[in-house]
Amino acid sequence: MKTREKSLLAGLGLGAAVALVPAQALAGKGGGGGGADPTCGVASGSVVGVPQSTCFLPGNEDGDEVKMFEDKLTDTTAFFGSLGKNDGSKDIKITTSVPVDTSNGYGEISPTTKGGAFTSVLFEGPDSEFAFDGVFIRGQIVGAPHMTYDGVLYADVTDALGNQVTFQWSNLGSGTPDDLQHLGVDETAGYDGVALASVRFYLDDTGYFKSIKQIDFSDWSAAGATGGGASEPAVPEPTTWAMLLIGFAGLGYATFRRSGKGSMSAAV
Repeated sequence: MKTREKSLLAGLGLGAAVALVPAQALAGKGGGGGGADPTCGVASGSVVGVPQSTCFLPGNEDGDEVKMFEDKLTDTTAFFGSLGKNDGSKDIKITTSVPVDTSNGYGEISPTTKGGAFTSVLFEGPDSEFAFDGVFIRGQIVGAPHMTYDGVLYADVTDALGNQVTFQWSNLGSGTPDDLQHLGVDETAGYDGVALASVRFYLDDTGYFKSIKQIDFSDWSAAGATGGGASEPAVPEPTTWAMLLIGFAGLGYATFRRSGKGSMSAAV
């Protein structure tokens, strides 16, 4: 069974609800409300259906990410992003909670109406050969009208088999607006990556996204990442194939010789 198939099947049958268990409790670049360090973990009550995935605080991308590029658009709630190069490919579908404007390239997504209730963004895909096991975002969050942002961010993660988990970041608030450095979800240390169908980042009623920008996707097919990284079975080099064939031929000839000698002895 291929590595990818094993990592997909590993998520089946895990459905225990758990309380918020910090996956990380590091002093991230995004700051922390009230001086507390940011944390992230599985949200309270969430089903742990994708054990291969976990949340990461700022500064913890593992190096297999590629940039997402978008075209310049206005007043839209659904559009596409291209991965790795700015060529207009429809690799990832993006859906937002309110109409947004986008800038060309590795740019910014912001609400068309200033102060609009931009509370969620959904990434789905892929429609191309690229598969992802993680996504990281950067941006700014402001308090909702007459509210103070509580420093909490959520992400619903669904893998290609429909298994789900919700992650929660806390203590992200540190200013007005609150600047989020790159944070997101990726493969858990020690696991191969698992193909994801969608990742939805969202806020509760205390905050709105002022902008989301510099979106990176973690390549499911990449190897050697610190989080684990999926890898394809190694393909032997031509010289290795030749050595194997010679070895098999030698074994076959030796077997033939032994069987020949045995026949002659029996005849005598």
